[in-house]
Amino acid sequence: MSILECMTYSSSIKKRKKALLFIVLGLCCFAFMAGWVHYRVKRIEAKQKRGFQKLANNSSFFLERLGGLPIPVQLRGIPFGEQLGIVREVINIGIRNVTAPYNPAIIKTPDGYDLFFRYDIFNPKLRYALFNSQIGVVSLDSRFQQKEKEFKQIDLQTNYSEDPRIISIQDQLYLFYNRLEEKTPCCRFMCVANLTPDTYEINYNTLLDMNLQWVEKNWSPFEYVGPDQKSCLLLEYQINPRKLIELPNPQVNEITNIPIPASFAYLNLVWEKKWGKIKGGTPSLLIGDDYLGFFHSWFIDDCKRSWYVIGAYTFAAKPPFQLTRISGYPLLFKNIYETPPINTASLDKRVIFPSGFILEKNKDQELISLVCGENDAGVKVIIIDKENLINNLVHLQ
Repeated sequence: MSILECMTYSSSIKKRKKALLFIVLGLCCFAFMAGWVHYRVKRIEAKQKRGFQKLANNSSFFLERLGGLPIPVQLRGIPFGEQLGIVREVINIGIRNVTAPYNPAIIKTPDGYDLFFRYDIFNPKLRYALFNSQIGVVSLDSRFQQKEKEFKQIDLQTNYSEDPRIISIQDQLYLFYNRLEEKTPCCRFMCVANLTPDTYEINYNTLLDMNLQWVEKNWSPFEYVGPDQKSCLLLEYQINPRKLIELPNPQVNEITNIPIPASFAYLNLVWEKKWGKIKGGTPSLLIGDDYLGFFHSWFIDDCKRSWYVIGAYTFAAKPPFQLTRISGYPLLFKNIYETPPINTASLDKRVIFPSGFILEKNKDQELISLVCGENDAGVKVIIIDKENLINNLVHLQ
C-alpha cells in the first residue's frame, strides 16, 4: 500500500470514528432527555395525585364520600335509604376461619338462617387462576350472627365456583352458581346443584348452557305455580330486554324459552344509562300480586374506578311476567362500600352486590332482609321496610 493510500485510509478511519462518536453522543443526549422528560412527568403526576388526595381529604371541597372516596358524579344527590324510610338497619356478617366472604345467598331455617357465600383462597398451583373460588354455608341466629357450628364447604368438584343463589321449591333445594369450564378455560357456565336439606350434600350437579355467550352469570331463579298448581322452576336470563327460561328437569341440560311479546320484552326504563346496564341479582319472591327482586348494575367514574349499585323491581305474577315497577335510582345507605378491599378484591372497585333476600313479619310490619356482597370482601344484611320500598318504586306503563 502506497503512502497516499495509507493517508487516505487513515483519514477515512478518523471520519468513521468521528461519525460514530457523534452517533453515540446523540444517543446519550436522547436517552438523557427522554429520562429527564419521564422524570418530570412522574413528578407532575405525583404532585397532581398529592393535590387530588389533599382535596379529597378536605371535607369543604368534597361534601360527600362513599367508601373512602369522593362520591362520583353519577351518585351525587341521591338520598340514603335511611332518609327515605326504606333502610332500617345494616348488619355486618363475619364468618369464623374465612377471609373475606362475599356474594351471599340466604334461606330461612326454624331457628335462624343458613347463609351460602363465596370465598377465595390464594393457590399458586392452580392452572387457570391465582386463587381457589369456593362456596360455603354457615348457620346464623335470628340476629344474623354465626352459631357455634363452623362453616361447611359445598363440595362442587371444582376450584372455580362463584356467586351462589339458593331457592327451595316444594321439598327440593337448588343451588345455582357459575363455574369455569376447565376444558375450555375462556368459558364460564351456569350450574345447578340439588342439595339435601340439613346436610347440604350434593345429590346431583348439572351444567347448564345455551351456547349463546362465552361467559354466563347471574341467572336469577324463581318459582312459578301454574293454574294446575304445579310448581315450575323459572330463571330470569335477562331483565331488559326481557328473556325468561324454564328448567323442566334440573337433572338435564334442557332449557325451554318462555315467549314474551315484544311490547313487554323491550321497555324504556327510568333507570338511567349513567348507572350502567341492569343485570341479574337475587332470586325473586312472590309478594302479593307481583314478584319482587333486586338487580345490580355498574359504571366507571372519571377516575376509572368501577362502582356497583343495586335497585329493586317487580314483575307480574303470571305469564308473560312483564315488568311492572322499578327503582328510579340506586339504593344507597349509610356506610355503604366501607368494607376494606382485602384478599382477592380490587382496589379500583366499590361493590354492592345483591344475591338473596327473605321476607318476614315483625309485629304489624313486613321487613326484607337483603344479603349483599360488599367490595368483594364482605357480607352485609340490609333490613328494608317492604312497604316503603314498594312505594318508592316507579310504575312502568
